[in-house]
Amino acid sequence: YRIDLQFGAHIDSGNGTHLAETTLDAWVAIDVACVTEEPTQDPALTASPSPPPPATVRGTVRDQDGNPVAGATVYRVETAADGTYEITLSPGASTLWASAPGYESEYWTSTGGTPDGEQAEVLELLHGQVVEGIDFSLNKLPVLSGTVSDAAGNAIDGATVVVSRTGWCCDAVHTDQTGHYALLLSGLGTYKLNAWVNGYVS
Repeated sequence: YRIDLQFGAHIDSGNGTHLAETTLDAWVAIDVACVTEEPTQDPALTASPSPPPPATVRGTVRDQDGNPVAGATVYRVETAADGTYEITLSPGASTLWASAPGYESEYWTSTGGTPDGEQAEVLELLHGQVVEGIDFSLNKLPVLSGTVSDAAGNAIDGATVVVSRTGWCCDAVHTDQTGHYALLLSGLGTYKLNAWVNGYVS
């Protein structure tokens, strides 16, 4: 902005006679800064709401003899050396199960667990809830072993032994040079065995 100012001087003689009158034009430059301030908002109104806390489930995985099972998988986490685990889950209904190599998988129930997924119970979880004591007891899978020989008692190398049971088919293993075989079964139950090799009747 520019502001023009005029200054005047009036000159008189000593006896009151007017002698002259002068004027002086001048200008003064004034800088004016305009500051625009953004409106402020209440952080409480603009911040995104915090997500609700998940639920926490803890427990222990043991075998049928009460020994801890390290490295077992519960849902998507592994157990520690003492068989314990901790998992965070979204609130709502969850079905939990535990599995480990050499053991029959088990689904959680309030009465002690079941290998049948159709009999599994649903665990209802709330926001921020901590549930303790969701434990599992895994049964060691049985190992089936034996020897395949001919009618004279001679061991048969390379014979195929097929194992099946109702509702499940099937698994197979081959005999070694001594006719011996060993097979880890998929679970407890009643199995049917069949052995065969070329040149022999099954």
